[in-house]
Amino acid sequence: VVTWGDPQAGGDSSRVRDRLSGGVRTIASTHSAFAALKDDGSVVVWGKSREGGLLWREEVGAGQLEEQLAGGVVAIYSAKSAFAAVKADGSVVNWGTIHVPPDAQERLAGGVQTIYSAELAFLAVKDDGSVVAWGDARAGGDCSAAEARLSAGVRAVCASQRAFAAQLRDGGVA
Repeated sequence: VVTWGDPQAGGDSSRVRDRLSGGVRTIASTHSAFAALKDDGSVVVWGKSREGGLLWREEVGAGQLEEQLAGGVVAIYSAKSAFAAVKADGSVVNWGTIHVPPDAQERLAGGVQTIYSAELAFLAVKDDGSVVAWGDARAGGDCSAAEARLSAGVRAVCASQRAFAAQLRDGGVA
């Protein structure tokens, strides 16, 4: 991986250059940070700390987050200032400025197939077609108003900057 541009926005990856010299599968970006998913399932981050360029979250601290992202990650997703990763066991790891509320943390502990992102929110689709939203409630991070409709099961999701639309298994849209 080669980086350039504003050092505060991820243009300087010298802190992690040795970990980016090979085996990078994919890269995701927030407004000012990057996350690279490596072939071994680990994640390497750099850029603006607050926007995901540092593996730290107030509720868990750096050590636990680094451990969670040291391996087993199968996909990474990004919003404006946060990342979310799905692990092989279907659990989700989240870091940056979008925090997962405690009630959603339990539902993100397993069974997640994929994640969609808007600017300030994430939406996870689980194996059973159920969804878990988190982030800014006014920007898609709260799907409780559509919960009854979403119970039909979600087939696909499309995200705009501040909202989500879900294609349901019954052919409808929520």
